Amino acid sequence: MEDFTAGAIQNQPGRRLATLGPEWDARVRKFVAEWGANKNPELIEEMIVTALKMARDEMNVADLKLINRSLKEMRYAAKVFAPYSAFRKVAIFGSARIPPDAAEFKVAEDFGRRMVEENYMVITGGGDGIMGAAQKGAGREHSFGLNIRLPFEQRANVIIEGDPKLINFNYFFTRKLNFVKETHAFALFPGGFGTMDETFEVLTLMQTGKARVIPVVLLDGPGGTYWETWMRFLTEHLFKLGFVSSDDFHMFKIAHNVEEAVAEILQFYKTYNSVRWVGEQLVLRLSQRLTSPAVAELNQQFADLVRKGQIVQGQALVTRERLSAAGLNIDLQANDWGTLITRRSSKEPIDKGGWNLFHTWTSAPDMLSPALNIPLRGNGAKAWFGWPTDAKLEELIDAWFKASDPAMQKKLADEIQTQAYKEVPYVPTGQFVVPTAYRRNLDGII
Repeated sequence: MEDFTAGAIQNQPGRRLATLGPEWDARVRKFVAEWGANKNPELIEEMIVTALKMARDEMNVADLKLINRSLKEMRYAAKVFAPYSAFRKVAIFGSARIPPDAAEFKVAEDFGRRMVEENYMVITGGGDGIMGAAQKGAGREHSFGLNIRLPFEQRANVIIEGDPKLINFNYFFTRKLNFVKETHAFALFPGGFGTMDETFEVLTLMQTGKARVIPVVLLDGPGGTYWETWMRFLTEHLFKLGFVSSDDFHMFKIAHNVEEAVAEILQFYKTYNSVRWVGEQLVLRLSQRLTSPAVAELNQQFADLVRKGQIVQGQALVTRERLSAAGLNIDLQANDWGTLITRRSSKEPIDKGGWNLFHTWTSAPDMLSPALNIPLRGNGAKAWFGWPTDAKLEELIDAWFKASDPAMQKKLADEIQTQAYKEVPYVPTGQFVVPTAYRRNLDGII
């Protein structure tokens, strides 16, 4: 899961700091191991230690119930969202009192439908009005409902009622946490206190760096003036009084129709993917590689944000993060291309100029078949850098060259891929696209 706190989670220590003393620490560790908590057992241990400390503190029953219920709600919500982590989601806020014949209802319905067409899922409060409209457009299959138990007004709408993706919360703060944690964009429609609460909370979290910056679009019915009136309040009062700055107005956009709102969200993620901290470095993950002039322009425009060094583009930063999370000590050394191709030829130990891992890239045509895929070899000293030895892989590649039947070649190619995943002569970390343009008077371009 992406760190929705813009670094606060990522910077927390992975090892357990809380302790009950050697004897009880060992008993907790043994209990967690016997339970079979193989993933992040140290964090499970720390939660158990915290619970035991609450017993030692003789915490009152009201606080215990609050903490217990909150933890249960957060656990269950995380379980519901987990199977859908591959999908981006948009959270939609607005009044539960908007009737089905209102113009805003139709806009919310159309917006939900359009976002699903762009492979997004929709998260709402699960109620009627704007929430029900958005989920009517998105459909039950592509909707989540984060419902809040209230003595009046709030009940699940007919679209999401009874669906496993409907989550009922007892507390507003656990509900709000999941809105911010699970979404990749916010769409805000006219509403009352609740809508204003969500609006200002989202903007405050981004303004203070406690949540990652994501698109926030403000929508209304055709000809509506709800957000323009809200904007006048911000500019004529909050801004003039110095309570907000001009930069704060870049965190949201008033969209005058559904397509403008959808375009704003899609444009935001056209190149950008996500952000996280790796040590003291801020890493922006991109969907496509930037050109060298673009990186140079970033360094020129945002030099004041860099404490030392400069903005660089490299997959190695993400790899260091993953390896560090696995418990390895990483010494990341940035080299120019000339130094890299010289050093990668060395078989010397690290302290004599050798290496353990390096990053490079190749074009897609070079990976299409065993005949062209140079890194996909296992012939030891004659193999590509890293010099893997894998007799079985070499046997399959040799058989592939000798096979004259396309069906047999396909069968052998599948076996080669299976063997490569077992022995891992190299690790594919992803792909990127370099935008290319051609003059219209050029013919025969494939």
